Parts: sequence; structure tokens; C-alpha cells
Amino acid sequence: MQKKPYFLFDFDGTLVSTEEIAVRILDQELRRLGLEQVAPTASRAIVGRTWASAFQLIRHFFPDQSDSVSARVQAQYQEVIQGGAPWIEGALDFIREIKRQGFPLALVTGSSRREVDAILSPVGAHALFDVILTSETYERSKPHPDPYRKALEFYRALPEDALVFEDSVAGMDSARAVGAPFIQVRGHGLPDAKDALLTVSNYRDLMLESVLKIWATPK
Repeated sequence: MQKKPYFLFDFDGTLVSTEEIAVRILDQELRRLGLEQVAPTASRAIVGRTWASAFQLIRHFFPDQSDSVSARVQAQYQEVIQGGAPWIEGALDFIREIKRQGFPLALVTGSSRREVDAILSPVGAHALFDVILTSETYERSKPHPDPYRKALEFYRALPEDALVFEDSVAGMDSARAVGAPFIQVRGHGLPDAKDALLTVSNYRDLMLESVLKIWATPK
């Protein structure tokens, strides 16, 4: 019997176009504080991470104001995404096809459950996923392997039996750390990852049958 992959999807930047929203809000906040020089670097450092991990990483830029900056940025972000956010072209149809064909499908994200619910609810997408793992689910954010490890534990699956979809350096490093093959969704000006099974810009022309063949090809 032919094996079926366990599809493990990142969320922000992989399925929905939300990371650029978060980056823009943080960038504006840092510039408001007079931190124009560090704003681009600090803003990009948050990509692929939980809010807690992101601000732990960049708090040395504004040590006396990190808590207030974090609170303001998260509040603005949650206000923007209330009622939904734009999906990457073809993404929703692609995961619906995965579900229709009966493949295991999990969401593994550094966003909070509240943030995820705000985006999934308007399109009724909760039921597409067997499990939704959010920032509340694990202590150590991507690039640590914990997020994808927990998804594998849920399915009692081996890393090589998974197929991860990721867009960020932190996310791809998390997949690598757990030993799972991954497909890269282009974004953030990153170069194509040489160890990605496939690199795509969106899901518009991505055929599930082709993805399955690539995943099943001996590495």
C-alpha cells in the first residue's frame, strides 16, 4: 500500500498574507520611537516566530519599552485581521483538496489561537484541519523543532512521513531540525532553499498529484 504524507502547514506567509502586515506595524512602531536605523532589521527578525519569541529576540533594541511596544504592536495587528485576512492565491482551494482526498492535515503556527480564529472563521476553514497548533501549544517557537514535533506526536508519525509547507527561515529550520521534508513558499526576498523538495510562489497552479509524486520520489 502506498504511503500517504501527513501535511503540516505553517500559517502566516504560507497560507495567508499576514506576515507583511505584522512587519509593517512593527516597523511603523519602531520608527515612531526614533529607531529608524534598526527598524528594518528588527521587523524582519520577527518573521516565522511567535510574538513572545520575536520580542525576546529584538528587545535589546528598546529594553526599557519592550513590553509596551509588544502590547501596542499585537493590539494593532489583531485589530487589522479582525474579520479575516487575504489568503495566498490558490491556498484555500489547495488545502480543501487535501482534505477532500482524505489526507492528514495539520496547522502549525506561531500565531495565537485568537489570531488564527479571526482568519479561519470567515471562510469556515477550521474543519479542514485535524489539529491546529498555535503559540499556546508549545513553549519553544520555531526555529526549534517543538512545533512540528508536536504535530508528529499527534499523528504518531515519523518525520519522513510528513510534508511541511513553510515560508520563513525559522520555519524551514524547524522542519529541518525535526527531520521532515518541506516545500518552500517564496516570500520575504529569501533565496530558494536548496534542500526544499519544491519552491512555489503560490498555489494557483500547484497540483496535489504532482506534490505527492515529488514527496514519494526517493531522496
